Amino acid sequence: MGKLIDYPCKNREFSGLLLSDPTLLGLTVPDLYRNAEDMVKMVRAQKAEHGSICRLPMDSIALSENLGASIIYDTSTTGPRKKEDVLVSVKEVLDLPLADPSRGRMAEIMRGIRFLKEQGEIPVFSAHGLFDTLNFMIDIQKIVMEFSMDPGLFQQVSDRIRSDILTTCLAAEEAGARAITFEDGSGGLSLLGPKFVKRAVKNFHYPMMKDFAKWLHPDTVVIMCPKISFMLTGCDKAEFVTKPATAPDKSWLENYLADLNIRFAGSQCNKDLGEAVGDKLTYIRLL
Repeated sequence: MGKLIDYPCKNREFSGLLLSDPTLLGLTVPDLYRNAEDMVKMVRAQKAEHGSICRLPMDSIALSENLGASIIYDTSTTGPRKKEDVLVSVKEVLDLPLADPSRGRMAEIMRGIRFLKEQGEIPVFSAHGLFDTLNFMIDIQKIVMEFSMDPGLFQQVSDRIRSDILTTCLAAEEAGARAITFEDGSGGLSLLGPKFVKRAVKNFHYPMMKDFAKWLHPDTVVIMCPKISFMLTGCDKAEFVTKPATAPDKSWLENYLADLNIRFAGSQCNKDLGEAVGDKLTYIRLL
């Protein structure tokens, strides 16, 4: 029997912050979040300066925005953020338009991924889970309260958001993304508690990974935030596997992509994927 452990995130306080000064590149905020060419310049500069990976979008709100969230764009380097709640009840999610990667800023993100591929980079698409997506449209306390009162609604909304996430990930893959990072910072163990997290794993996280395994190309690697991978292992839905690294001097991302037996990973923060892996490579096997 697994044990739920809350992974101690060392980077949460830096989420969304730009690593490099955009003005040195002739870029401006918020345009660099909205224009494909600017996005590409920014992530390539951050890779050159800090050894990070080329990952788009640079913020966690893109899917919520695509579904109708109200967003503030200003000159803050923390990126776009929620202006106000647009939903009164979580059940209203079921009536929202479906995700459309050809619409608005999401379309620019897909263009950015294509540009990165054309420029010889390894494009990575950043996807966010159920609670991150909902939290930009309605307060997290309302989400938890309504899901707790209505388990059927919890499942319905989980299924709906899973479909939207998969739609955008498939579009990103078609555009050239070689890997998907998957995070859900608003739905961590410390925030939701063990009982609710077990239901979230059953209703959303594990089915989401099964969807990825079924629908994404076999060569596409899904790299979870360790908070999610620890939830899955703690609920006996996955296990960590460690093996010798084939290319110790290359990055975690490059090693994952080079090993065709690896489909899922999630032992280190996604912000560290550009670092050299060392002697051992750890990945995730779904159960």
